[in-house]
Amino acid sequence: MERGQTVDIVTGRPPEAAETVLDTGARKEEKLHERAAALGISQSADGAILVNLISKRLEKRLEALAANDAECVAYIAVLQDLGYTESAARRAVNTLYERHLKRKTP
Repeated sequence: MERGQTVDIVTGRPPEAAETVLDTGARKEEKLHERAAALGISQSADGAILVNLISKRLEKRLEALAANDAECVAYIAVLQDLGYTESAARRAVNTLYERHLKRKTP
């Protein structure tokens, strides 16, 4: 059985193209963070609503990605068999927040 082309799981593109996409995404994220800080979004009530909205969309996106990934499906099935009821995607969002965003947030 022949294997297909190697693809980055996050971008769905070949590894070389994925690096470019991820670099561009990192630059966009940095610019958005700078703009948000300049506008005071991080500290405002509207900013909290925006963060909540983005978190929910991220959770849904992670659920969609997990549903199409055999390894994730297996992990979720094991958690469900153990009686774990919290959304795996929600927990992943929380973990990502703790790792990447919490220390950056003013």
